[in-house]
Amino acid sequence: MQILQNGVEVPTNSDPYNLTDDLANIGLTSNVIIPVTSQAQRDALAGKFVGMTVRRMDFRGTLEYWDGSGWVSERGVAYTPIWSGVADFGSGGSLTGTYWVRGDQVTVRAKAKFGDSALSDAGAMGTGAVFCPLPAGYPIAGVENVTLGTGFHVTAGGIISSLVVFASNSTTASVWVGGTPVKTPGEAGLTGAIGNYMEIAITYQTSAV
Repeated sequence: MQILQNGVEVPTNSDPYNLTDDLANIGLTSNVIIPVTSQAQRDALAGKFVGMTVRRMDFRGTLEYWDGSGWVSERGVAYTPIWSGVADFGSGGSLTGTYWVRGDQVTVRAKAKFGDSALSDAGAMGTGAVFCPLPAGYPIAGVENVTLGTGFHVTAGGIISSLVVFASNSTTASVWVGGTPVKTPGEAGLTGAIGNYMEIAITYQTSAV
């Protein structure tokens, strides 16, 4: 048996004649992309190896590959970012997020929506710094003076204010209102009335392998 540079295993002249098994082995080691119609079909695949790749036909052909411990997908992954620094998101508020990983690049969209608050609009926002946690396991590679992206504060009435997002540390983004100097959302007069929300879109390089 010999292994070609593309990983395919083929018989040599000195090998015992075993045509059926040899052909099957050539097929199994050719590392073609395997179409699957569900997660269950993907998970049932036998003989998984690092680099095995499937095409999820139930997700418009998204590719997923086995990294030795789990399946890595091009699809967005939902997570719940627990924003901090906001005094009160109110009853019925929501914290939602999605992230995508492409090599060492991570893209994140996170949204914090205010519900019915017992505090005043200004009090619900507070005046301290506002932070949004990044997806677990994907820390920023170096955080000094890193600008991650932008965002918006949108009122229930449709008034839009721009936000700027910096790295607070390797696992957390800080959210500000641009200017000289920058201000916290509360200091800039943004409020936490019911239906208002903040949404950010950021991209960074991760130090995770």
